[in-house]
Amino acid sequence: MSERQLSITDLCEDIKPGVLPIELLEILSKSTCGRYVKAPKTTFQRLENLNLFLEQLKIKSIKLVNIGAEDLAGGSRKLVLGLTWTLILAFEVNKAGINDLLEWVQEKVKSYGIVLDGGWQK
Repeated sequence: MSERQLSITDLCEDIKPGVLPIELLEILSKSTCGRYVKAPKTTFQRLENLNLFLEQLKIKSIKLVNIGAEDLAGGSRKLVLGLTWTLILAFEVNKAGINDLLEWVQEKVKSYGIVLDGGWQK
């Protein structure tokens, strides 16, 4: 896959055309999502891109609750942030393992005098 020059200034605005989420998903999943409109000019083309993105998430068994193309096209901050967290969980936390993540957090907060009891470890 070729290197991509992605730039984000406002996630809620930059997600609206649907190009950014498709490219991000392709990078994270190391696969292609298929054909999409790289420079959408109409609302229909933006929704088409976002629907393709959401369909690819479904194919990859990444579950979203109450997030549709119209929500993303509208830039709903709450839903865009929920989607972002879902992608982080799907591609980073699950890859590293929850215990590894929690150990990392414990190490980072130690310097602030916060001690986690370790009850989360299996």
